[in-house]
Amino acid sequence: MNQKKLLSESKKGTILYLIVKPNSRKQELLYDSLTDTITVCVKSPPDKGKANKELLKFLAKYLEKSSSEMQIVKGHTSRDKAILILNADITTIRNKIEK
Repeated sequence: MNQKKLLSESKKGTILYLIVKPNSRKQELLYDSLTDTITVCVKSPPDKGKANKELLKFLAKYLEKSSSEMQIVKGHTSRDKAILILNADITTIRNKIEK
């Protein structure tokens, strides 16, 4: 995935760009500081939106937000996704990801 940036600001909040790996052994977020990319591993299969639901729940917990504040805005059927985090400051999200 050739991404120009990991995060961007929007009028509604912050957009997080990431790669999803369904059918993983464990649920985890992997941040690569060299390429500035995020890969999120989820256990669910990419079937009938199961992996997307698990992704949003996992991100909400990881970023200490409500799952209702998470929306997939691009990549519903792709591994490359853009997630809108409503009412979120870009600096706060970056700090949580980098720790």
